[in-house]
Amino acid sequence: MFYPFHSGIYLIASFLCCINTQGLAYIWSISASHNLKVALCLAIGGNLSVVLFSGFFIPVADMNDILQFISYGSYVKMAFETQVLAVYGLDRCDEKQQKWSAILYRMKIKENIDWHIRVLVFLAIFWRIIALIILIIKTNDLKPSFKSIKRNNAIKAKSSHFDNNSISSVV
Repeated sequence: MFYPFHSGIYLIASFLCCINTQGLAYIWSISASHNLKVALCLAIGGNLSVVLFSGFFIPVADMNDILQFISYGSYVKMAFETQVLAVYGLDRCDEKQQKWSAILYRMKIKENIDWHIRVLVFLAIFWRIIALIILIIKTNDLKPSFKSIKRNNAIKAKSSHFDNNSISSVV
Protein backbone atom coordinates (compact mmCIF):
# COMPACT_ATOMS: atom_id res chain seq x y z
CA MET A 1 0.00 0.00 0.00
CA PHE A 2 1.07 3.59 -0.61
CA TYR A 3 0.99 5.95 2.35
CA PRO A 4 1.78 9.55 1.34
CA PHE A 5 2.57 10.52 4.93
CA HIS A 6 5.20 7.79 5.16
CA SER A 7 6.88 8.81 1.91
CA GLY A 8 6.81 12.46 3.05
CA ILE A 9 8.58 11.52 6.29
CA TYR A 10 11.11 9.53 4.25
CA LEU A 11 11.83 12.54 2.01
CA ILE A 12 12.07 14.92 4.98
CA ALA A 13 14.61 12.63 6.66
CA SER A 14 16.65 12.44 3.43
CA PHE A 15 16.56 16.23 3.04
CA LEU A 16 17.62 16.83 6.65
CA CYS A 17 20.46 14.32 6.25
CA CYS A 18 21.69 16.29 3.21
CA ILE A 19 21.45 19.58 5.14
CA ASN A 20 23.48 18.07 8.01
CA THR A 21 26.09 16.76 5.58
CA GLN A 22 26.36 20.22 4.07
CA GLY A 23 26.81 21.79 7.52
CA LEU A 24 29.66 19.42 8.34
CA ALA A 25 31.21 20.08 4.93
CA TYR A 26 31.18 23.80 5.76
CA ILE A 27 33.02 23.07 9.00
CA TRP A 28 35.63 20.93 7.25
CA SER A 29 36.19 23.38 4.41
CA ILE A 30 36.47 26.41 6.70
CA SER A 31 38.77 24.57 9.11
CA ALA A 32 41.14 23.40 6.39
CA SER A 33 41.13 26.39 4.10
CA HIS A 34 44.04 26.42 1.65
CA ASN A 35 45.20 22.91 2.58
CA LEU A 36 43.76 20.11 0.48
CA LYS A 37 45.39 17.25 2.41
CA VAL A 38 43.95 18.37 5.73
CA ALA A 39 40.54 18.88 4.13
CA LEU A 40 40.55 15.35 2.74
CA CYS A 41 41.61 13.87 6.08
CA LEU A 42 38.88 15.78 7.91
CA ALA A 43 36.23 14.77 5.38
CA ILE A 44 37.17 11.09 5.36
CA GLY A 45 37.58 10.89 9.14
CA GLY A 46 34.41 12.82 9.81
CA ASN A 47 32.29 10.77 7.42
CA LEU A 48 33.74 7.54 8.75
CA SER A 49 32.98 8.47 12.36
CA VAL A 50 29.44 9.59 11.52
CA VAL A 51 28.75 6.28 9.76
CA LEU A 52 30.43 4.12 12.45
CA PHE A 53 28.34 5.67 15.22
CA SER A 54 25.13 5.42 13.20
CA GLY A 55 24.39 1.81 14.08
CA PHE A 56 24.82 0.25 10.65
CA PHE A 57 27.40 -2.28 11.79
CA ILE A 58 26.60 -2.63 15.50
CA PRO A 59 23.13 -1.80 16.85
CA VAL A 60 23.23 1.25 19.09
CA ALA A 61 21.55 -0.68 21.91
CA ASP A 62 24.51 -3.12 21.94
CA MET A 63 27.11 -0.32 22.21
CA ASN A 64 28.81 0.89 25.37
CA ASP A 65 27.01 3.69 27.27
CA ILE A 66 29.56 6.30 26.20
CA LEU A 67 29.35 5.23 22.57
CA GLN A 68 25.55 5.31 22.75
CA PHE A 69 25.73 8.91 23.92
CA ILE A 70 28.16 9.80 21.12
CA SER A 71 25.87 8.13 18.59
CA TYR A 72 23.18 10.74 19.26
CA GLY A 73 25.43 13.23 17.43
CA SER A 74 25.32 11.08 14.30
CA TYR A 75 22.83 12.58 11.89
CA VAL A 76 23.12 9.45 9.72
CA LYS A 77 21.76 7.39 12.63
CA MET A 78 18.81 9.70 13.10
CA ALA A 79 18.04 9.89 9.39
CA PHE A 80 18.38 6.11 8.99
CA GLU A 81 16.10 5.38 11.94
CA THR A 82 13.56 7.93 10.69
CA GLN A 83 13.55 6.32 7.26
CA VAL A 84 13.21 2.83 8.75
CA LEU A 85 10.30 4.10 10.86
CA ALA A 86 8.68 5.65 7.79
CA VAL A 87 8.91 2.37 5.88
CA TYR A 88 8.29 -0.23 8.59
CA GLY A 89 6.70 1.70 11.44
CA LEU A 90 3.84 4.12 12.11
CA ASP A 91 1.14 1.47 12.61
CA ARG A 92 2.15 -0.55 9.58
CA CYS A 93 1.30 -3.83 11.24
CA ASP A 94 -2.25 -4.69 12.22
CA GLU A 95 -2.96 -5.01 15.91
CA LYS A 96 -4.24 -8.53 15.28
CA GLN A 97 -0.89 -9.61 13.84
CA GLN A 98 1.53 -8.03 16.27
CA LYS A 99 2.22 -4.78 17.99
CA TRP A 100 5.77 -4.26 16.67
CA SER A 101 7.26 -4.73 13.27
CA ALA A 102 9.87 -7.49 13.31
CA ILE A 103 12.46 -5.19 11.72
CA LEU A 104 11.91 -2.45 14.30
CA TYR A 105 12.11 -5.04 17.07
CA ARG A 106 15.31 -6.57 15.72
CA MET A 107 16.97 -3.16 15.22
CA LYS A 108 15.66 -1.96 18.63
CA ILE A 109 14.19 1.25 17.20
CA LYS A 110 11.45 2.91 19.22
CA GLU A 111 8.62 4.65 17.40
CA ASN A 112 9.19 8.28 18.34
CA ILE A 113 9.55 9.85 14.92
CA ASP A 114 8.96 13.40 16.21
CA TRP A 115 12.05 13.13 18.39
CA HIS A 116 14.17 11.91 15.49
CA ILE A 117 13.11 14.80 13.27
CA ARG A 118 13.69 17.33 16.06
CA VAL A 119 17.20 15.98 16.61
CA LEU A 120 17.92 16.20 12.87
CA VAL A 121 16.77 19.84 12.78
CA PHE A 122 18.77 20.63 15.93
CA LEU A 123 21.91 19.04 14.49
CA ALA A 124 21.49 20.96 11.22
CA ILE A 125 21.32 24.25 13.14
CA PHE A 126 24.16 23.18 15.45
CA TRP A 127 26.56 22.34 12.60
CA ARG A 128 25.80 25.69 10.91
CA ILE A 129 26.42 27.65 14.11
CA ILE A 130 29.72 25.83 14.67
CA ALA A 131 30.72 26.60 11.06
CA LEU A 132 29.86 30.27 11.61
CA ILE A 133 31.93 30.42 14.81
CA ILE A 134 34.90 28.81 13.06
CA LEU A 135 34.53 31.25 10.16
CA ILE A 136 34.51 34.24 12.52
CA ILE A 137 37.57 32.94 14.35
CA LYS A 138 39.43 32.21 11.09
CA THR A 139 38.74 35.72 9.74
CA ASN A 140 39.89 37.34 13.03
CA ASP A 141 36.78 39.44 13.46
CA LEU A 142 36.72 38.81 17.20
CA LYS A 143 39.99 40.52 18.00
CA PRO A 144 41.25 43.72 16.39
CA SER A 145 44.54 43.39 14.60
CA PHE A 146 47.45 45.82 14.89
CA LYS A 147 46.81 47.17 11.38
CA SER A 148 43.19 48.04 12.14
CA ILE A 149 44.21 49.85 15.37
CA LYS A 150 46.86 51.80 13.46
CA ARG A 151 44.36 52.67 10.73
CA ASN A 152 41.73 53.80 13.28
CA ASN A 153 44.31 56.05 14.99
CA ALA A 154 45.23 57.60 11.63
CA ILE A 155 41.57 58.27 10.85
CA LYS A 156 41.07 59.89 14.27
CA ALA A 157 44.17 62.06 13.76
CA LYS A 158 42.92 63.26 10.35
CA SER A 159 39.46 64.03 11.67
CA SER A 160 40.85 66.00 14.63
CA HIS A 161 43.16 67.92 12.24
CA PHE A 162 40.21 68.93 10.08
CA ASP A 163 38.20 69.95 13.15
CA ASN A 164 41.07 72.18 14.44
CA ASN A 165 41.51 73.84 11.03
CA SER A 166 37.82 74.60 10.70
CA ILE A 167 37.70 76.15 14.19
CA SER A 168 40.80 78.31 13.61
CA SER A 169 39.50 79.57 10.26
CA VAL A 170 36.23 80.68 11.85
CA VAL A 171 38.02 82.62 14.64
